[in-house]
Amino acid sequence: MNVKKYKVEVQPDFIECQAKANPVQAVAELVWNGLDADAQNVDVRLEVDDLGAATVVVRDDGTGMHYDDAPGLFARLGGSWKKTQRLTPDRGRIVHGREGNGRLKVFGIGRRAEWAVRYRSKSGELLEYNISMLKDSIEKVRITGEEPSSSDRTGVEARISELYKQYDVLGAHTMASELNELFALYLNNYRDVSITYNGNPIAPKSLIVATHTENLEPILINGSKHQLTLEIVEWNCKSKNALYLCSQQGIPFMETPTSIRIGNYSFSGYLKSSYIEN
Repeated sequence: MNVKKYKVEVQPDFIECQAKANPVQAVAELVWNGLDADAQNVDVRLEVDDLGAATVVVRDDGTGMHYDDAPGLFARLGGSWKKTQRLTPDRGRIVHGREGNGRLKVFGIGRRAEWAVRYRSKSGELLEYNISMLKDSIEKVRITGEEPSSSDRTGVEARISELYKQYDVLGAHTMASELNELFALYLNNYRDVSITYNGNPIAPKSLIVATHTENLEPILINGSKHQLTLEIVEWNCKSKNALYLCSQQGIPFMETPTSIRIGNYSFSGYLKSSYIEN
């Protein structure tokens, strides 16, 4: 098999800094990548073999990545196409990524990362290829040659293996709660999208007791006025009581813990503004 190698065009210490993420952020980033590729279904699983070794597998049915785009997407940080294109190409959904380095967050889970990519060429042929990276040589990316695919659909399967000890946080209950909070507004906006974790649907709507929206005073920065909206979601299950900084459409970019505790009241706050997404 023909294999081409590409060198990431930044220093390893900078890359390693970008790769620091907690396991929940890392899994969420893989889910966002699928959704930004117009996936309708994203399935996340924690697979454990007979020897107890675990692998995180994230499968989506999005459009994949064109082979000619792969070196630029993986061998260069920054310059993401999402910076200028705010909607997905086919379905016109709001995209999440901005900086072009989110894929490195996978190394917050484990040492080895592999992506099996299937995409449709301009001529309509379904092709596939593989991408792999190691944390130990994080500045190097391996991309195989492309071949005709035996599958009948496009998509990406990401496999993160040789997990670190903290992978126990990836248990079904913890992850389901975290993903419900992260994707609550997105799934509310796009009802035809399905996200599952270990076979269980991420369905925040069934866990929401009530929502409250408050329009705050706009802020003026460098002569531009930005609207601020705070949306509070009350949950019927335990939550982190976190505040998420979001785009105007409710796509979360950053989580900030809060010190607010009111009895058994569980909530998530989503601060939405065009300023946050810039």
